[in-house]
Amino acid sequence: MDELLHDEALLAGKTGPIYQVFGSLFIRNYRLLWLGNLLSSTAVWMEQVAAGWLMLLLSGSPFMVGLASFARGIPLLLVSPASGVLADRLDRRRLLITNQAILVTVALILAVLIATGWITPWQLLAGAVVSGITSAMLLPTRQTLVSSLVGRAHLTNAIALQSMGNSTTRILGPSLAGALIGVIGVMACYFVQAASYVSALCLTVSMRTPPNGRDAAGETMWQNLRAGFSYIRADRSVLSILIMASVTSVFAMPYTSMLPVLARDVFKVDASGLGILMTTMGVGSLVGSLALAAWTAPPRRGPMVLVSVLVLSLGTVALALADSYFTACVVMAVIGLANSFALALYNTLIQVLVPDALRGRVMSAYMMTFGLTPLGALVVGAIAEVGGAPLAIGLGGGISAVAAILVAIYFPELRALE
Repeated sequence: MDELLHDEALLAGKTGPIYQVFGSLFIRNYRLLWLGNLLSSTAVWMEQVAAGWLMLLLSGSPFMVGLASFARGIPLLLVSPASGVLADRLDRRRLLITNQAILVTVALILAVLIATGWITPWQLLAGAVVSGITSAMLLPTRQTLVSSLVGRAHLTNAIALQSMGNSTTRILGPSLAGALIGVIGVMACYFVQAASYVSALCLTVSMRTPPNGRDAAGETMWQNLRAGFSYIRADRSVLSILIMASVTSVFAMPYTSMLPVLARDVFKVDASGLGILMTTMGVGSLVGSLALAAWTAPPRRGPMVLVSVLVLSLGTVALALADSYFTACVVMAVIGLANSFALALYNTLIQVLVPDALRGRVMSAYMMTFGLTPLGALVVGAIAEVGGAPLAIGLGGGISAVAAILVAIYFPELRALE
């Protein structure tokens, strides 16, 4: 805490565009967290390209591609509640270190299996499940740390910079994966992922974090869990944010699992083309994140959430209707921009509205919404198997847009959020 106060004192009175956009990065421990997240997220996006492409090569089935996405993401739904309780009870830095070490191990095992030619679809699915469980433990912990490392004054900027970092990795990860697959092979992607996780682990070890309040430690984990969900149920503002996030996760975001199918079967491009398609989404996300980081006094954030979700949902419909690869790339940039706005707004509002003693549990509930995407991916994969990927993607985007409007009507608290 003394180090945080020292860093904030150094930032006090600093002006100019550099401090306005990147101010939180001048806080040492947040900078280490941010860099570690950058490396880890790059590895995750590389895995998304590599695993989807490898599964398509191994099985030739769009459903199996959707199943791989399901295996990677479903632990976010099942494990996140427990991870949120642990983030409120245990040392958050040690939790990060443990889970990052597991991710290193999984990436290395898969790389060796691919290099030896022993990899099978079921081994790939098993690796996805373990990585998914580990990420479900890691993500709420990392997000909860942000507010304790930067303080309330820099929270919006810090979250926007987190989003900017994630957007950068959406450019770097898919581009690097596509290049490595094209030049060396899928195996190289997993070795580079392992190296990225090792680097992130070293940064986490160097961090110094304030102790938890540990208010949750005086109760059982079940009591902690009930207290978290009771708080969410009672606070309609927080509840509305989580429901809106669930809408996009179930209906709109499963389009990502079908990108390998779109790339190969609709736009007739290879792994490099898939990487470029995903990179354009990252470019849009980066633009949106930079805009939010520089926006010192954003307008009412509740209506901004609704607009962002509508643009995201209708963007997936436009992607399904795209008649050329170039059009699809432009649409992906728009989708990325809207998604970066929505995610940063969800995160900021939760961090601001929820007290620290409950933040880990509420943040884990937010992470659970990401775990709904694999359920949608299974349905999208099944529809794509019968009617094609464009039909499955467009149908999901249309339902997402309608559902978002209904949520905004039912929850005036969401529209009123500043």
